[in-house]
Amino acid sequence: MTDHQVIAAFNERHPATLADIQALGLDPQFIGRGSSRNVYRLTETMVVKIPNYNSTQNAQEILVIERVNREPELEHLRPHTPEMFYGNKKTGVSLMKYYKPISSYASVIRKTEEVGQLFFQIGVYDLGGNNFRELYR
Repeated sequence: MTDHQVIAAFNERHPATLADIQALGLDPQFIGRGSSRNVYRLTETMVVKIPNYNSTQNAQEILVIERVNREPELEHLRPHTPEMFYGNKKTGVSLMKYYKPISSYASVIRKTEEVGQLFFQIGVYDLGGNNFRELYR
């Protein structure tokens, strides 16, 4: 399936679980987890984040990304915000660009702290660390 077909399938079927995504004919490969979600690679360029118990945090991330991309006064945050192709606030499932992890985490700690402060100023308190593009190439 191409990336465009994956996005179209998500927009049409709104999968909420790993089984729903597999039913689309995709073979998600587990690549990691966060505090409330698992992350699966779907294609060379896409991952899906699926809540494992708390879709509230995932819905918050979706809202923030949508807000940053919509509001002109937040344009300065766009270079730091992951690219999202699909986000369902009800289920907490999001389809995002895959960013390859960098090898030296220490090299970006200061930058991500600065970016974290920018998000903190607009009322986003739970984004930091692995949520910023600076950690990936």
